[in-house]
Amino acid sequence: INGLTYEFTITTYTKESAPADRCDLNINFGDNSSATFLRENGPIGSCPLPARMGEVLSGDFKRNIYRGQHTFPAQGIYTISVEDQNRNSGVDNIPNSVNVPFFIQTTLRINGQLGANNSVQLLNPPIDDGCTNKPFYHNPSAFDPDGDSLGFRLINCRGAGGIEILETYDASIVQDPVRIDSIIGELQWDVPQNQGQYNFAILISEYRIGPLGTWEFMGAVTRDLQVDIGQCNNEPPTIEPEGPFCVLAGDNVSFTIDADDPDGDPI
Repeated sequence: INGLTYEFTITTYTKESAPADRCDLNINFGDNSSATFLRENGPIGSCPLPARMGEVLSGDFKRNIYRGQHTFPAQGIYTISVEDQNRNSGVDNIPNSVNVPFFIQTTLRINGQLGANNSVQLLNPPIDDGCTNKPFYHNPSAFDPDGDSLGFRLINCRGAGGIEILETYDASIVQDPVRIDSIIGELQWDVPQNQGQYNFAILISEYRIGPLGTWEFMGAVTRDLQVDIGQCNNEPPTIEPEGPFCVLAGDNVSFTIDADDPDGDPI
């Protein structure tokens, strides 16, 4: 926002029908201080004003947005974290998940020589569906408002106090390995074999060229996502490849997509 003052946005997705709810969340700024942010989206409900009730989505999901500002005491590298009381029950690769807190963190580097910084923005929600015995793909659709270079890698989900959940990619639970493309950020699971709910986490780091011409680490954001794997009787459409196209920045490109559905479903 200005100088050492930054705005923080926490976005969570919760089960709308669950009795547990969070009118506010506590955020730890990594400088021995913390604050409570009120939920700012959705209708007015049972939460104490001015907190709101969250935005109900399809599929029994609710999106919750909490926002506030904080001024740091000095330049440096800070790890900002949020811990929510519990995940939903029945997550296969998080034992006793209903009693395991949800924990995410962001790393922020404040350095005047490197300029102001905005964190990575994620356009796709952290909830997705897949089918048994079919390849699963998820991309968070990340972009950096400052044009910083992004790198992606898988990490363990975290529980109380940020402790890593070592079963996140346990081969006896997840079966076939989960991978990620470190450049484009596509999570690849080839193939899920069992129905169930699974949680994975992606660390998205940002870098920029500093005044000395070397790549400098600017910060990182954690995406914790849930994948629901079910038994599916449907084949996805097949898309005919197009391109590549050469286009100048700012110009328009237009082309037709041709696709067929093996099941004869309308496209």
